Amino acid sequence: MIVWIYGGAFVGGGSSLYPLDAMALAGDAVVVSFNYRLGVFGFLANPSFDRAIDGTFGLADQRAALGWVQRNIGVFRGDPAQVTVAGESAGAASICMHLVGPKQTSGLFARAIIQSAACVQHLRTREEADVVDEKVATLAGCPQGAAALNCLRAKPVRDLLEVASTVAGSDIMTYVPSVGTDTIPEQPQGALRSGRFLRVPIVNGGNREELRLYVAYDIQAGHGVNPETYGAYLKAVYNDKAEQILAQYPLTAFSLAPSALGTALTDFTPSNGLNYCGYLDTARLATKYVPTYQYEFADRAAPDVTTNPGFEMGAIHSAELPYQFPGFDNTSKLAGGPLAPASQKLAVSMMQY
Repeated sequence: MIVWIYGGAFVGGGSSLYPLDAMALAGDAVVVSFNYRLGVFGFLANPSFDRAIDGTFGLADQRAALGWVQRNIGVFRGDPAQVTVAGESAGAASICMHLVGPKQTSGLFARAIIQSAACVQHLRTREEADVVDEKVATLAGCPQGAAALNCLRAKPVRDLLEVASTVAGSDIMTYVPSVGTDTIPEQPQGALRSGRFLRVPIVNGGNREELRLYVAYDIQAGHGVNPETYGAYLKAVYNDKAEQILAQYPLTAFSLAPSALGTALTDFTPSNGLNYCGYLDTARLATKYVPTYQYEFADRAAPDVTTNPGFEMGAIHSAELPYQFPGFDNTSKLAGGPLAPASQKLAVSMMQY
């Protein structure tokens, strides 16, 4: 019994992008997915909201769906006592947040698979999240504070989506849920360190060239890195540690500057939870309390899940998804082609496991 939670930086995605039949047939399993509110509709904080759930409505949707599974999945021959919740990227981060909210999630699932999300990433507080709300309200032409809510609710959906995108810019953490609510009572890292989390077995890990995907996005947007700008990129990300990072990731060790930057960011980036230091730290803390199994997806022959910008991307963020969901390609069309023979053999093994 598997429940799949899709990713999309908490602003995009949908269950229709993930054909579940291959997973169900490979393991003779009941597989369920669902949709949840995204972006300003699911994760925008506002002083008028109940502070117990402020900025976390999308997670409440997920928990409601998991509750539905508990009550109804037996009709579909699923075992509610054997639910494995699995997700990638924002879906995996959602699972981290469900783990650290045990009062609300106890009994909803028995195991967790976390693909490409560090459960130790620092989350915004409600107060910090309110700043995002203020920016959204201002750009939408609404007043500040509690009065903004009715004004925002009267805006067309298209207008709110445009405003939300402008406010976020390139920051993929803009609409990540905030901490300090009943939904996420404390910072996940502290909960894992102290054992104050839902104690279920965990599989976690990520992809070998994870953040080369975001370097590719930058190049596609016209902000490519080259040997002349490589040092400036490192400075922008790592500040006073940039020289040390440069010594560990010299351009001479890579074929191209984008590859070097993507590898450094994959190993550690402070701005988001898509990095190996975070994955390792998650496992190090969790394994003190629950069985924890860690993996690395490292098939460098994985298909490109975005337009290749001219450098070797390898096993980038979300590259494992076509192995689980045939046709997945990071678009709404499920237009991905077949895997190479060796990769297809790996896909079969992954699904059987």
